Amino acid sequence: MPPPKGLRALRITAVSDSLSELKRCLLKRLQNAKGHKLPGSQFRPYANDQKQLGVTEAQVQTARDELLQHAFIVEKKAGGGRSYHLTPAGITFLRTPALPPPGYDEQLLPYHKSYLLLLLLRSEGRKASLADLCARLNTKSVKEGPLCFAQRTADDRLLINRPLVGWILDALALGEAATRTESKGIPSYCLTEAGEELLGASDQYPSPQVKFTLTGEELSALMAAARLAGKGVAEPQHEKHEEEPGPLTTLTREQLLTEFERLKRERYAEHGMVPIHELRRIIADRFGPAAAEHDVFDTVLKELRRERQIRLVALGDGGIVSEQQIADSIRGENEIYFMIESAHEPASVQ
Repeated sequence: MPPPKGLRALRITAVSDSLSELKRCLLKRLQNAKGHKLPGSQFRPYANDQKQLGVTEAQVQTARDELLQHAFIVEKKAGGGRSYHLTPAGITFLRTPALPPPGYDEQLLPYHKSYLLLLLLRSEGRKASLADLCARLNTKSVKEGPLCFAQRTADDRLLINRPLVGWILDALALGEAATRTESKGIPSYCLTEAGEELLGASDQYPSPQVKFTLTGEELSALMAAARLAGKGVAEPQHEKHEEEPGPLTTLTREQLLTEFERLKRERYAEHGMVPIHELRRIIADRFGPAAAEHDVFDTVLKELRRERQIRLVALGDGGIVSEQQIADSIRGENEIYFMIESAHEPASVQ
């Protein structure tokens, strides 16, 4: 895709739907809460969020009522109090990207994503907050350059377009290229293995105005990401084997998908997510321990993820798991993948 020419920082012309943003903000509060639930007194936006959105208490109540009407949340009463719980419909809504903010440019989006992924790769622990990333973008070359990460204010100042940066990072998190966490209303993003693959397969903006200075360690990490992305393209497909039980030294996509679908249908139909450690055990029982080893089982599972047939769901803090279950899961760069779900179905609440 050729880069657009003659682009300037765009003036804000659209009016954001504050009520829609408020509802998404409330759902994220539940998503980040333990057990995806909050008491009624806490089910409200953080003070900073409410100030930025410019909404009143009446609008907060209206947003809560509409979330209940759409079954994105449920209200439960007990002991004279009430609590709010996130529903599968609510988590599916959050998996749907919000409308792009003013300043969004479809032609620039791939370059915006690759630039932000590179910033995460260069961050300590490959993790950074939205505020930190915006601060690192706040340079003359970025604001006045062709990437248009800036927006022009009414008094003709160039400021980093924070809503746009946050929207792009959220889109990366929805695509599993990053994980999103939130503390007191401040989001942070952590690069995942899938994000490294995307970065390695993506182009940066082809302009001499966009320059990078990398340390040797950062260059090595970037080259490793490129090799990881190339592996998903160049790796030959496994040969098909007969669908008969017996010891295997390899495992096919079809065999793993068949067992995943069977387990989901027979034991995990309620929420559609299958624990990785349980699928690994079934594969070992059916095809032999060698087929369930990490270098075989994990490789096939990651191939299915690259092909967008499954999603790997990272371990949250909502339950207690054993050390063996963690050992039988899959370790990513900054997370532990604990569950599998079909990529062709709405995501479920853990």
